[in-house]
Amino acid sequence: MKKIILELLKIIGAGITSIIVLSILCFGYYFIPVHIENEMHNTDFVWPKNSIWIKGTEGFSYGRFDAKGYNNKEVIDNPDIIVLGSSHTIGTQVQQEETFSSILADKLKGKYTVYNMGMDDHTLYNNSANLKRNLELYETTPKYVILETYKVRVIDSDVNNIVNDTFPVKKSYSNGLIGKLQRIPFFRLMYFQLTHGLAEKLLDKKVDSGITDNTINNEEVKIVEKECYDKLFSYYRDIEKKYNTDIIIIYHPNLIMNEDGSVVGNTNNEDLEYFKYYSNKYKIDFIDMTDDFIDMYYNEYHLPNGFTTGLLGSGHINKYGHERMGIALYKKILEMES
Repeated sequence: MKKIILELLKIIGAGITSIIVLSILCFGYYFIPVHIENEMHNTDFVWPKNSIWIKGTEGFSYGRFDAKGYNNKEVIDNPDIIVLGSSHTIGTQVQQEETFSSILADKLKGKYTVYNMGMDDHTLYNNSANLKRNLELYETTPKYVILETYKVRVIDSDVNNIVNDTFPVKKSYSNGLIGKLQRIPFFRLMYFQLTHGLAEKLLDKKVDSGITDNTINNEEVKIVEKECYDKLFSYYRDIEKKYNTDIIIIYHPNLIMNEDGSVVGNTNNEDLEYFKYYSNKYKIDFIDMTDDFIDMYYNEYHLPNGFTTGLLGSGHINKYGHERMGIALYKKILEMES
């Protein structure tokens, strides 16, 4: 019995030692803090204030979140422009000065301050549901609100939740056993790998990573419910009027590379045309990056997505995509003000 107990202790000790060693090795490759509940409720969660992050999964980047848990060098107390979006907007795959929010701020040269409030797993729907709460944070309402999106398919049930303020809030599992396990770098990295392709390979089953979901699949294209577009864009128009602000929606597709080396956007054209039509109908400013990205590919030989450590043209926006988006936003603001 004593021998069995000793063997078990050896196995447990070896396991703990292995996890410690692997976690030390992981620290320099993938170290992300555990997001926490946002007491202000303007995003579903935030990162711990002043916490650091290191990523080598898509290129290599590192930085420190600001005192409010967003990806900025410092907090801007009353910004002229706020930027809401997904993991593409928060931009932890590139250096802080390479995000499109930083590019836009540099282009404006101090005329307007820009504050990046992008957050992982926050789609256009999440950010639209939180839009009023973001605007009500400040004594002086931001002049511009930028909404980043990587999809333009509008779903009636989500729109109803937005306009009725019943959109589900994403939970932050920062406490309990799950919270403790997430704080171990090795387990954190393994979870990331499982949800970004490893599980798909092991289980021979497609897993949605949440990075992009615009790929055209004619079998999944449903009849567009035009009423939901009216509801969504009238919601945006009413917010603009109530808060005396301008909303700019910027859409970025992935590019699909054909066998002959040519590229096309991966968006369902019907979805995109409806989105453009209703944004124009309700006078909501809309930027479609498709042509800009295609131009960048043919003239600068860069794709907007993909990194040296990942697949070509796949994954999050890279520094080239961020730069083009920052310039496009700058041009749009100049156009609106002229």
